[in-house]
Amino acid sequence: YTFTTEEEPGITLIWTPDSAGVSVPANTGNPNPVRIPNPVVVDPLPEDSGIEATTSPAPEEKNFADYILILPLSDIPPIYVYLNADHKYYTPPKENPPLPAYPDAKKAQAKTPLKGGGKLRNRWKDSKGKIYEWDSRHGTVEIYDRSGRNHLGEFDPITGEQTKPADPTRKVEK
Repeated sequence: YTFTTEEEPGITLIWTPDSAGVSVPANTGNPNPVRIPNPVVVDPLPEDSGIEATTSPAPEEKNFADYILILPLSDIPPIYVYLNADHKYYTPPKENPPLPAYPDAKKAQAKTPLKGGGKLRNRWKDSKGKIYEWDSRHGTVEIYDRSGRNHLGEFDPITGEQTKPADPTRKVEK
């Protein structure tokens, strides 16, 4: 099955329903009963219907897209899809040198887990042992002393300009 959104550029979702005999709950675990508003207003309404409706959020406030996908299979419940703006994830630099403001920094073994889990933060060390870790949320580097116990601040990897002060509560493994 495929579905393409109306927004520009369109996003296409492609999926294959799996019926491997595994019984899974058809909800998200919310203990509260589902409350369906009455009346249910669907936007957009045909212009010639004579029906007026207040849309919330107003079209000019809308910065997301949501859809309810109903498959032509009776045993698969409707799927709610919510798409929001780009989350602004910054990929680690691949240039050479990767951190132009710190040309002495060389790739090192990653040790600090990303928030949300799954992967480790990219890491570099310079000849004096300073630790540089990539902040994928801000596109900056967090710098620590050689012990990893003293956070020196957040810095722009291109200019070396400090963007956030040192945080004495932050530490990383050496």
